[in-house]
Amino acid sequence: MKITKAQLEIAINLAKDAIISYTNKISAQNHRLAFARELLDKEEAENGRLCNALMAHKRYLADYEKQLEEY
Repeated sequence: MKITKAQLEIAINLAKDAIISYTNKISAQNHRLAFARELLDKEEAENGRLCNALMAHKRYLADYEKQLEEY
């Protein structure tokens, strides 16, 4: 079976459309991943601040307990 030039052009155009569609899906996925990464970074930063606050409070309580023992 011989392929005509028109059939070849149709096949090429379908392949191009498939590549464009796949590229758009990858691009959208990359945007979603970047957004998720940004949210995780913000959450990590907030967790770091909370951890630092808790550690400072723990040190304060330890100092306070030490002062109570001295009295």
